[in-house]
Amino acid sequence: YVMIVLKGSVPIAFGGTEQPAAYGELVSIGGLGGDVNKKLSAAIAEILETK
Repeated sequence: YVMIVLKGSVPIAFGGTEQPAAYGELVSIGGLGGDVNKKLSAAIAEILETK
């Protein structure tokens, strides 16, 4: 199983600025290796960049 939670309009400071930013944590109960993790992370990052 994979769970993804996205919350919008949450104030966040990253790198000392309040520029648009996101924090993500990808968690899986088995089954995700390094290659799959990289692909999922890239896909999630692309979604966040376009929103």
